[in-house]
Amino acid sequence: MKPRRYPTKSELALTLVELLAIITILGIITAILYPITAQARLAAMRSADLQNVKQLALAHQQYWQDHDDRTVSSWSNGIAGDFSFAVGDYLNDRASLHSPVRNVTNSDAAESCGMAQLHPGNSYNPMSETWMYGYGYNVGHEFYSGQGLLQVVRWSPDRRHYPFPTRKGFTLVSYRAPYLMIGRALSEVVNPAEVFLISNTGHASSQGMHRRAITPLEWFYAEGASVTPCEMVMKRGFPAWRYGINVAFVDGHAQYERLIRGRFTLWDENPRGTPTVRRKQRLFKDPCGYFYDTNGENNPGACRTGDGRAW
Repeated sequence: MKPRRYPTKSELALTLVELLAIITILGIITAILYPITAQARLAAMRSADLQNVKQLALAHQQYWQDHDDRTVSSWSNGIAGDFSFAVGDYLNDRASLHSPVRNVTNSDAAESCGMAQLHPGNSYNPMSETWMYGYGYNVGHEFYSGQGLLQVVRWSPDRRHYPFPTRKGFTLVSYRAPYLMIGRALSEVVNPAEVFLISNTGHASSQGMHRRAITPLEWFYAEGASVTPCEMVMKRGFPAWRYGINVAFVDGHAQYERLIRGRFTLWDENPRGTPTVRRKQRLFKDPCGYFYDTNGENNPGACRTGDGRAW
């Protein structure tokens, strides 16, 4: 019987060719799996983000019930005047205020937008929030258009600190905004299933979902339009999903909306009462969602025709 022969170390070792072949195979497998994993991760974040939007819509509805069926108001700058902050007490988890795909801090905004008051602990950020909120409110297709869920009234330009009471009995103090944004009575909203409530945004401080706030930076660059340093930071990675955002409507339902590129002219009336025509990106298949008085057939602000001629 021959003695059993064990392989030597040199016989067990991989040759250089074999090692390179293994590395190549692993690289191919990684290249195949990485996009799949990345897509799955992005899909999971999109789902979590949509749940946040639904939770915020529910919080707004609860707020309305406690405030005579009137939408939120804001008269303060910064986080204290943010429309989502106003309903924070109705959220089970305030983490819902933050989008899982928005990686921007309030200090980032303070530095890039020239608003030092947004640094934690300062007048625009009295609650010392680290992260920028991820969602903007339907202020209209322009921030001060007065045709979304708010009426805009100009008041004294006095910029003194102004108390902002909350529903839990304590008071925050922040700078007073130049315009008073008064919540609308829900009875004014003609078709709640078609009117926007809240969405992802690239805006900073008292955040809205107006057209400039949610237009992708690439579309500005493609047209040679100017982009501010503030917008470059606020829209970092925005929108996270190939030109689409999550949107909640006044009736509480929420869905993914793919943004549409193309110039579209809408009319608004600014706080001075001057009719103004604004030609910007269309963004939505039905831009009439910006208007509280849309009924599915009328043409407020030229939202159906896009020619700037109201009604």
